[in-house]
Amino acid sequence: MLITDQRQLEILNNLIVINNDRIEGYNYAEKKINIPILKILFSRLTETSLNCRKELIGEVHKIGGKPQFGNVTSAQFFKAWLEVIAAVGKNDHGAILDSCVNEENAVIKSYESALNEEFENITTQHFHLFNRHCELIRSDHKKIENLRQVLLKHVFD
Repeated sequence: MLITDQRQLEILNNLIVINNDRIEGYNYAEKKINIPILKILFSRLTETSLNCRKELIGEVHKIGGKPQFGNVTSAQFFKAWLEVIAAVGKNDHGAILDSCVNEENAVIKSYESALNEEFENITTQHFHLFNRHCELIRSDHKKIENLRQVLLKHVFD
């Protein structure tokens, strides 16, 4: 495997692991929450990452690599998921959505890093793939923010 392929593999696997965390976190939240609209939201967020992960795994196989199926150990992601878990445990819907916004910000930042800081290490095809994934996750982020605004409006009206 060429050095450039090795770096591409690292970038792809990093994004796979980030999606693994997203899947695990939203699956956990969906199982623990009893609010139908949040269950639907978490299911859709999970679905986005399942699709992204599938495409990333396909790209890893194309360059002859082995996909990573672990989870992120970085403090940023760990802290974001701890916030989600704590909020779900308290059944604090506003805090749950706030925590989800923080998690989505971390995911978007990782994709943006792959797009901007690793530009020279990725193919044009991967650039377009990462950009499309980032847009999907930004759309999910917007769904969370919209629901959060509706919730806040409802609470304060």
